[in-house]
Amino acid sequence: QLKYLDSLFDMAHAKKKLEGSGSTITEKEVDKSISREDKDAFAMLHGFSGHSLNKSGYNWVSGSFFQTLFGMCQAASTAT
Repeated sequence: QLKYLDSLFDMAHAKKKLEGSGSTITEKEVDKSISREDKDAFAMLHGFSGHSLNKSGYNWVSGSFFQTLFGMCQAASTAT
């Protein structure tokens, strides 16, 4: 949920999604239509959500997870 919340306030992410959707609106038109105050508010909220996301343990997966997962798969395949 934090990752989703972070993406809501990320202007670069929103522009990429808009570009990928086949919309006829350009990035320049988006930039013109959003006021400076709104851009600042989005940047601040994106900073807050990004900070919370970085503090959260759910934002990354430990390398040992993959070693354990694929180690078990490898052991199972050599046992058969």
